[in-house]
Amino acid sequence: MFLHDILSTAVVKLEDILNAVFSPDEVVRGHSGRFVAHKSLNDYLIRIVYEYENYENEFPVVITLYIAKKERYFRDGIYEDKILTDSDILEIRILDEKPKYGEEYDENMIIHYSEENRVVKIEILDASKTILSFLQPILEQKPIKGVTRV
Repeated sequence: MFLHDILSTAVVKLEDILNAVFSPDEVVRGHSGRFVAHKSLNDYLIRIVYEYENYENEFPVVITLYIAKKERYFRDGIYEDKILTDSDILEIRILDEKPKYGEEYDENMIIHYSEENRVVKIEILDASKTILSFLQPILEQKPIKGVTRV
């Protein structure tokens, strides 16, 4: 099954997931130092479990997400951590090295390089909109019958 097929039949859309990551209704403490972001979907919640790694600018790393009953987990909008609510930035770490310099690729993307000019990380600014606009044409493609995509 393709991502497009899953998202087209799912009750939860890609926009819902991005909203849960970047604008949660609440964030609670989870197990083992992790946090859980909650976004309401009527009687349910999108629950996104994340943690921080020891990088210079600690960005959250998503571990998993799932849908759960709101009555079981929602705690009236408390915030025990702050998950990118003021800044809409996604950092994609390619190498576990400290970047030497960065170059603006376009108005919403900065690519950071090592001393050896290897890509270390990519920062996507205004991430929820940028990613959605990038993925939308891909997600709208219909699979060709009889062709297996890898």
